[in-house]
Amino acid sequence: MAGYAMAPGSFELGTFLLCSAGTTLVSGAANSINQVIETSFDAQMARTRNRVLVKGYLSRMHAVGFALGASTVGCSMLYFGVNEMTAALGAANLILYTSIYTPMKRYSILNTWVGSIVGAIPPLMGWAACTGGDLGAGAWILAGLLYCWQFPHFNALSWNIRPEYLKAGYKMMANSHPALCTRVSLRHTGFIAGLSLLAPALDVTNVWFALETLPLNAYFAYLAYDFHQKADSKSSRKLFRFSLLHLPLLMALFLLNKKHWLFREDSKKEMVELEGGLVDGAMATGVFVSGGGEKSEDSSEYLVPNIVADIGAATPSPGSIKAIEDSLLSNVATVLPTAGKQKL
Repeated sequence: MAGYAMAPGSFELGTFLLCSAGTTLVSGAANSINQVIETSFDAQMARTRNRVLVKGYLSRMHAVGFALGASTVGCSMLYFGVNEMTAALGAANLILYTSIYTPMKRYSILNTWVGSIVGAIPPLMGWAACTGGDLGAGAWILAGLLYCWQFPHFNALSWNIRPEYLKAGYKMMANSHPALCTRVSLRHTGFIAGLSLLAPALDVTNVWFALETLPLNAYFAYLAYDFHQKADSKSSRKLFRFSLLHLPLLMALFLLNKKHWLFREDSKKEMVELEGGLVDGAMATGVFVSGGGEKSEDSSEYLVPNIVADIGAATPSPGSIKAIEDSLLSNVATVLPTAGKQKL
């Protein structure tokens, strides 16, 4: 759930668990349908000939039943437990994978491009789940990184199993267009570097993301260039192995350097609200005391306004000056004789 972790939204455990469970069920349904369709072809490849349907551990009807149940429950969980956008993306990916990508593998090398879209949608689902369905620039950069990464990863993988793909009847670039296979791999490592620079420019991450991913992406591009130049098993194997390390490191750096952490935004918002509340409270208390002359005993903010009010109340009006003078003279006349007697 990389998309959920990297989105600028609050972490809600219930939503996260429902999204994870729903996505897992939809993915399981898609994988089941894929294996039902390709059972006879999987039996011809060493990489897939030990799958449960090929071995007969499960019947194809059992797999279809599981796929129907898992897809129904999974999409329902995403729709009712998360939001409509996440559910729509999940359903679209299920259809794209089973109805377009899987059959296309036997007819066109474009299946690699379609398959890369399939791999880029899950992070969009996680992002949409966290943000309530809002797919901002960060969501598309993240999906773009996943989309581009799959070309050097899969092309390097398929290079060393070309005979098996050919035997099973799959249309892969590594077989029919080897030069295109290596060139596309190199090209998309360049796109990954470009997206890593675009992320801070669009205020998705800080600038450290671009700096920290620079050597990582540069080495990835170097291995892709080596694969493009040599087009052999050794260079493809190096590229494939590093791709397994490149993606988790890239995602970790994206997470650590993301610009908008919700708890930071909430903290700033709370400080602004607190400052505004103190000012408003002081002003409101001052008006109340000045107007009514009463004190709010249960408020710590009444002291300063009350002092101001008391000073204002203690200031005599012009009409009472004569009365004050008479009172002072009377008090002096009373005190002086008494003081003289005590002295004697």
